[in-house]
Amino acid sequence: MASDVVKAVRAVVPTTPDWEILSTGVEARILPVGAGLIDEVVASIPEPKIPLWHNSDKDRDEENPTDPTYLDALAAMERRKAVAATETLLMFGVELHELPPPETWLPRLRLLAKRGHLVLEDDLNDPMVLDLLYKKYIAVGVVDLIKIGQRAGLSSRDVEAAAKTFPGK
Repeated sequence: MASDVVKAVRAVVPTTPDWEILSTGVEARILPVGAGLIDEVVASIPEPKIPLWHNSDKDRDEENPTDPTYLDALAAMERRKAVAATETLLMFGVELHELPPPETWLPRLRLLAKRGHLVLEDDLNDPMVLDLLYKKYIAVGVVDLIKIGQRAGLSSRDVEAAAKTFPGK
């Protein structure tokens, strides 16, 4: 028998979210995503090592956190983490009502890739890859991504960082 707390939560939070129309006009469900999954994915991206420089006055090597190459690597790492979090949210936090046939949208992405504006490095015969590409580049807009991130319990700072890397509307 469910406790009063469980009953109260179920009354407020539906067990199966309703279908909704996303900002792009695509029908989907927005689902909660486990914070542990997002944390693990983001944590899998290693931080760059701080370079050393030789301090001749002290005759020892010291860290140089202002090295331009290191700062570039740090910015690239932050972007990779935001992209990884975004893709995790899209894979687990969005259920499409229907994935349109790839021939209706994939040629446009291929053209962008051919022009050097987009990288399509994945196996385009894999249905999971196609699902992610459609969500990432067509179905989910920035407004939707913010809603998905909030439902996953991400901080507004994390959601904003992910939204900055997002190619949506």
